[in-house]
Amino acid sequence: MTQTSTTEAAGPTRYRRNLAILTVAQALFLCGTSVDLTLTGLVGYRLAPTPTLATLPAALITVATLAGTGPAAALLARYGRRVAFPAGSITAAAGGLVSVLAVSVASFPLFCLGTALVGGYQAAAGYYSFAAADDAPAGRRGRAVGTVLVGGVLAAVVGPFLATTGVHALPVPFAGAYLLVTVLALGSAGLLRLLREAPVTAPADEPDAARARPLRVIVRTPRFVAGGVGGAVAYLVMSLLMTAAPIAAVDEHHSVAQGASVVQWHLVGMFLPALVSGHLVQRLRPVPVLVAGIVLAVAGAAVAASGTGVITFMVALILVGVGWNLMFVAATTLVAASYRPSERVRTQTAAQTMARVASAAGSLSAGALLATIGWDRTALLTLIPLAVAAGCLVPAVHRRRTIPTDAAPTTATAGAAGAAGAAGAAGAAGEG
Repeated sequence: MTQTSTTEAAGPTRYRRNLAILTVAQALFLCGTSVDLTLTGLVGYRLAPTPTLATLPAALITVATLAGTGPAAALLARYGRRVAFPAGSITAAAGGLVSVLAVSVASFPLFCLGTALVGGYQAAAGYYSFAAADDAPAGRRGRAVGTVLVGGVLAAVVGPFLATTGVHALPVPFAGAYLLVTVLALGSAGLLRLLREAPVTAPADEPDAARARPLRVIVRTPRFVAGGVGGAVAYLVMSLLMTAAPIAAVDEHHSVAQGASVVQWHLVGMFLPALVSGHLVQRLRPVPVLVAGIVLAVAGAAVAASGTGVITFMVALILVGVGWNLMFVAATTLVAASYRPSERVRTQTAAQTMARVASAAGSLSAGALLATIGWDRTALLTLIPLAVAAGCLVPAVHRRRTIPTDAAPTTATAGAAGAAGAAGAAGAAGEG
């Protein structure tokens, strides 16, 4: 009897249902994490024993995300999304409570633990986009990824507002904001239990579909090189500048509220383009959209280096955010088109690991770079990895026939369609 792929077996109803759930879950996830992104650097600045360690709590989110990528993939492979995704949400709920306790007793180590627990949430949520891409019909991966990111539009507007409102919601400053992280994460856990899954199978008349290639072969393909490196650089530049910007703004004698507004506009830049970026990838193909994202990120770095006014910070971070969105959607689409169903977990985990390492490097280095070379040179330093990402597109452009669209590779070229798979995993960090 001929077996069918997950998408074909499930049909459009389950695809639409899961896409809606993943989009709302993404909104809840980003609302919660935007509280951390908005306030954690500032709280760390208050609690840290030295200014150099101010960004350590924020950096630990990405470090823990990196550490949690493998376990999240293992949970997805063994138990599926209905277990792995809620488990990530529950770790964030615990992290929010620990952070509440930390700010209540003014404990920097405890605060670091609380933010690190949020990394488990991010490790699981990094797979939302890949889950949507795997469920999508061939040719619609980019649109599915973009749809999930639309959930970030609400988070971009509401998240920083919740953060600043929560600062004084309880007698202890900042405690109310971190309590909101717990509430949002618990809501996400309940929602994700509603996901529907189907077993991952491959067409029986495609003998190559069941034979997985070695990972070392997959990561050398033009699709994976362009998507994997592009996604990693997008996260590196975004995490470095987003972590550093609020602290740099406060150092330039801007208010905490102004620093938060810089992050808010950055988040708008990151997620508002999701309304069209998926359509752009489908219409223009992934590589040109990835190039456009790189160009916008370069422009953002140049603006950031040009001054330290509030408007300058905002414009720079908006450009970097839009650049990240285009790079992320295009990169995820390329990676999702690089593997066969039997290769999905390993390939996605490799891409996620690259993105998370890059994101952790950006966050960890932000405080030290600000203290040593300043904001303007930190911004200009991002031009180096962006140039690397552009260089990695050369093989993809040269072998244009290997990346025709976001459609699945054929049996003759790369095995069975990579759109199959509801139980599998693994996305960001890469946030990407």
